[in-house]
Amino acid sequence: REDLVAMARAGQLPAFVISKEWHRITCPAWEGERWQRLLQQLHARETSELDAVDQIWLKIKRQSAARRMNEDRVRRRDRELLQQKRIRLAFDIRRRQDMTEEEQATRSEEQYMPRE
Repeated sequence: REDLVAMARAGQLPAFVISKEWHRITCPAWEGERWQRLLQQLHARETSELDAVDQIWLKIKRQSAARRMNEDRVRRRDRELLQQKRIRLAFDIRRRQDMTEEEQATRSEEQYMPRE
């Protein structure tokens, strides 16, 4: 946040918003319009730079929270997939242990026989 305040003092907030391309956001459309309005207000000096800093800071915090949530979701999905693989492997091992030698031989032959 201190960096944003320093940018505000140097008059670099509009350049920062433009570099992030927030004014071009199309989904949802209101988000892009919001940043376009902020850029216009900064240019016309209709809003204080500290208010703009607050809005930018909140946007950065929201993006950071969304990124963390997405990373957590991916990690959780990966753990669930790994657990499913372990369960299938354990099931396959148990099934093979329960097969007789004759069933295993028959199954092995079936894999190499052409189907009609």
